[in-house]
Amino acid sequence: MSPQQIDPNGPLAQSLIPPIYSDPYGLGLPLRWQDEQTGELIEAVRTFFAIQPLTERQFTLVRAYCIHYICAPCWDMGCDGDAECDKELADLREEANALSTAEEVNGWIHRCLGVGIDPL
Repeated sequence: MSPQQIDPNGPLAQSLIPPIYSDPYGLGLPLRWQDEQTGELIEAVRTFFAIQPLTERQFTLVRAYCIHYICAPCWDMGCDGDAECDKELADLREEANALSTAEEVNGWIHRCLGVGIDPL
């Protein structure tokens, strides 16, 4: 499997997971994977959780969702100007685009959990 890199602002990421963020209180929250309407992302995430092999399409969807999630504006507010936090968030955003295996996604999720962000 050799999924292509996805620019979070590029046309592929936008076509897979729209750059729409929930804004009930001006927070810019990410969409929930559980609410995806086609069922494709839900199936891909469930396959990932079951530690089953992902198709290239499923992997691309999971990674696109990770990019969508970590790029949500709400995480910027959590840093509140803290330079170390800003760098960690920027690193996680950059790493999300470079994920190329399910194992890398798993490690990336654990790094997110270490800073209080739970993508899946």
